[in-house]
Amino acid sequence: MRVLPVSWAGLAIKMSLSLIAALCVLPFLYHHNALPIVSYHSEWLAVLLGLLAVLAALPVLLSGSLVLPRVALLPLGLVAFLFLQTQLLSPIVNEHVQTAIAYLLWAALLIIFSYNLRQSLVLSHLVQTLAVALLVGAVLVAGIEVVLRFVPKMTEQWGGVGQLASYTDYLSLGLASGLYCWARHEHVRHCLKCCWLQLSPSWCLA
Repeated sequence: MRVLPVSWAGLAIKMSLSLIAALCVLPFLYHHNALPIVSYHSEWLAVLLGLLAVLAALPVLLSGSLVLPRVALLPLGLVAFLFLQTQLLSPIVNEHVQTAIAYLLWAALLIIFSYNLRQSLVLSHLVQTLAVALLVGAVLVAGIEVVLRFVPKMTEQWGGVGQLASYTDYLSLGLASGLYCWARHEHVRHCLKCCWLQLSPSWCLA
């Protein structure tokens, strides 16, 4: 087992957490939406940020013993199922299957990464990073939607997300994250009230 200097390990963890926060915000602020899949570019931006987060923390993770969590077997099992499907059934559109396999492998990688990252820092730090990022992202998206409502001849953008379902789900995650921050940090409750005042009407009108 290779032990990293504390300063380098801390820097790697901070970079990884920053990329995780960006993963929860930036894809929803990317406004290049085009049919037939309006979230295509945003999804691949999320993939890129997820891979960068894993690479940033990789030296720390490799310095210990990597563990394969049982929940990661679900996407890996689906990958095996899709692979068998392409071999045994026809006709199959290989490009569709390959895209699904790529997404499932990415999900499995993030699951393994998150599980092992817990061993290198306090779990509350990871949860706090996710909660703050989701709350900030939801507030920004809701604000963008309010502005877009006043733009003449603007088609429905849903905060730039492009899909109503994704928009309402994201706002719901932001509201839930706000409740978590409310319970954990009393000194920022006035700020959280302002966030809820912006999120709640947008969520109800969606």
